Amino acid sequence: MRRFYPLLIVILLFTTFTLSAQNTRHFNSLTTGIGFGYNEGKQESGFGLVYEIGYQKSFGRSNRFRFNPNLQYGGFLPFATTDMPDQLYRLSTVGT
Repeated sequence: MRRFYPLLIVILLFTTFTLSAQNTRHFNSLTTGIGFGYNEGKQESGFGLVYEIGYQKSFGRSNRFRFNPNLQYGGFLPFATTDMPDQLYRLSTVGT
């Protein structure tokens, strides 16, 4: 799995630069996202992918108020050899 990280990073960088700025005209929309993250704790550190899915609803006369709940999830793996056994851990958040 670790040998695929450099290839994944290159693919992610090429696809990121081809995206354009966000221009939302719809009052309701689904949002998705993917990101590359680094997590460092007291005894662990690692790289991983974070995914997001959400829903956006606009309110008001000029649609300036937005309700945007989303769910983020991902997993991190250690990036170096450590003395900690099995440092695989997951992340999940729910936000508005």
